[in-house]
Amino acid sequence: MAIKIHGYYTDYETENYSYTDSNGQTKTGSRTKEVEVTDFKFTIDLSNYIIPYGKLHIIPNKKYPNIDIMGFLKEYIENKNLLKEIEMRKMAIWDYDSLTKAISSVIRQQGYNNNLCINYPIRNYIKSFKDQLRSDFQINISPRDWF
Repeated sequence: MAIKIHGYYTDYETENYSYTDSNGQTKTGSRTKEVEVTDFKFTIDLSNYIIPYGKLHIIPNKKYPNIDIMGFLKEYIENKNLLKEIEMRKMAIWDYDSLTKAISSVIRQQGYNNNLCINYPIRNYIKSFKDQLRSDFQINISPRDWF
């Protein structure tokens, strides 16, 4: 898990070009396009703060509204479908909103007024299509203490 912080703004560039019209005359033209300009972009690794053991649970859905993990696994084992699969989503549980506000506030206090994007990508993220299983991993430091 990491924090990615990206400060940027949109600029406009004009491109000049030449073309030949239907009469064989060479003409010039120009077009303007938007360009994203990065002021800063960095990543801070948070992997060392994640407790290595997650808590596994079922995500309720229409097919499994009140089933426990053992019941879910038993049904999976007994299912005769040769293409069956179990899908799991790994989630790092943390107060992302508070940390995002704190990081944004400090950057803004430095006078930065352009666009700011703060996100939390997770490496080795197991994407679930049906969201049947989820494993929650706790982070062993509060956002406030980390910040």
